Amino acid sequence: MAKDFKCVVCGRCHLKSRRKITTKALKQFVRKRIERNLKENDVICEKCRSIYRKTLKKCITDDSDSEFVINTEEAVSTKILSPKQIELNISSTHTSHRFCIVCKKEGTSRNKLCKVPLQARTQAFIKNAVFIDGNTRCCKHHLSEQLFDDTSLQALTAKYTTTYMNRSDITSLLENVRKTLATSHILNFDNPLSLSDGDYYNLTGLSKQQFNELSSYIVSARQTNVRSVRTCIAVLLTKLRTGLPNHILGTIFSLAKSQVQRCIHSARVSLMQDFVPHFIGFQHISHEDFVRNHTTPIAKTLFANDSEDAAIIVMDGTYIYLQKSADYEFQRLSYSLHKKQTAS
Repeated sequence: MAKDFKCVVCGRCHLKSRRKITTKALKQFVRKRIERNLKENDVICEKCRSIYRKTLKKCITDDSDSEFVINTEEAVSTKILSPKQIELNISSTHTSHRFCIVCKKEGTSRNKLCKVPLQARTQAFIKNAVFIDGNTRCCKHHLSEQLFDDTSLQALTAKYTTTYMNRSDITSLLENVRKTLATSHILNFDNPLSLSDGDYYNLTGLSKQQFNELSSYIVSARQTNVRSVRTCIAVLLTKLRTGLPNHILGTIFSLAKSQVQRCIHSARVSLMQDFVPHFIGFQHISHEDFVRNHTTPIAKTLFANDSEDAAIIVMDGTYIYLQKSADYEFQRLSYSLHKKQTAS
């Protein structure tokens, strides 16, 4: 038979609502009520604890309370918070201590609830855009290393569409989000200051200035909420430079595998349409520009008898391999000892 613990203050047996006496202020309150020292197994019921909280509030506002006088500096370990009067359009969960905010199960002696950690509250706000008050509870199995697991995070829903906050809540929320984002290392090519010039070169093979110039030519790519034009180009260049599989690129850029595939396709089509025609092909430059800027005086003297209107092109055909020829003399003359095959 289970042992019944009676409340040390009122003497009644409250098996479900008993709590251990832990804080110094609560111990001082109980000692003054029962006029003896506390034992290790002494517990207090929720009703007497509520009386303690009301007495503590009265003690803070009126230091001359004759019934219960304690040191308020020891009793109140946190700062006195301002009232929650600021209404924001931020979804939030319920604030009940009795029910889990994830599965809505009631806390019992078997299913004990725990306070939602700060890391989990920040995670829920960033991932689900749901604000969780600091006094809420959840089942222990929903947490893993002070964070919600994936299943619990998907099951977490908001009850209210607006949230009442005070200045402390807003300041704490912004500070927690700032610390979380400061420690995250997701690649962000939309902010030129987030990556160094060396990071740009290691991932894409281009310097930051070259990458910015390349991105300025792209006008046909469609920008979405998931990825930007610069991200599409970065994914394609990283793929070409490293040869990493799409699922690994998705982990690096925080994208799904299908999103990586669409990024690569979109960037390739946009580069062929907006960038390549300006730099490759006979149409990208006029005859006059080629003669003026890309034909040297030596080439004009050797191949065009100093003609000012001649466009000289030197083509290197070393890597144009030839099929086996019936002309043995030509095959012998065109054989490359370095490449071990016939080449022009």
